[in-house]
Amino acid sequence: MELIEGIVVNTNKYQESSKIIYVLTKNEFKSLLVKSSLNYNSKNFAYSQELTKIGFLCTESNKNTFDIMKSGMVYETYKNIKDNYEKLLIVSKILNLVYRYHEHITDFSNIYNLLDYTNNGINNSNITNYKYYDIIFKSKFLYLLGSGPNFNGCTVCDKKDAHLSFSIQNGGLVCPKCREGYTYSGEFVEVLKILYLGKIYILNDDLLNELPDYYSLINDLLSKYYYHYYSIRI
Repeated sequence: MELIEGIVVNTNKYQESSKIIYVLTKNEFKSLLVKSSLNYNSKNFAYSQELTKIGFLCTESNKNTFDIMKSGMVYETYKNIKDNYEKLLIVSKILNLVYRYHEHITDFSNIYNLLDYTNNGINNSNITNYKYYDIIFKSKFLYLLGSGPNFNGCTVCDKKDAHLSFSIQNGGLVCPKCREGYTYSGEFVEVLKILYLGKIYILNDDLLNELPDYYSLINDLLSKYYYHYYSIRI
């Protein structure tokens, strides 16, 4: 039987020696009981580590609780992320977003592909602008949650103005006439637009390394955006 591919995004200790792991697949967000997975010498230890891509088969629990993993295989451990504190911190926050908001996700295939792309990008990249993979995930995740920013004209009147600026309150670009409160403008908004609207197969290391480094400015904007719409700090 073909193994189900998934990424472990969170784990919790269960009883004395086991774990419950939470796995994002292309079809669902699944919780699994992995027996004896706290035992370093157990074959199940490797399958139950957060930030690991696995293949697995499971059986339904007789007690109608968690499905039980019966076999597995490790596809990717993301060693380069786990060996780099800065990369690990970025990806840990991404996994927490997925875990926290998985109940709001309906398009599991796209979110899985996005997370897989992001993890691979950060794990394998040695470029200066590898942090842009973080921006790509956070911005596109907003779209999958149904609150993505509008970059196709003024959010209020739909005018295609040359002097549009970005309004968190309005959820995207606004023209000078519709502008209220604080707005953002400048080249970094254009870079965010490229990262948000660009197809992930186009957003590779070569392209990202050509972009000016506006990570801090864009991340600050997205952090305020998430806080405004979801009252969380990313």
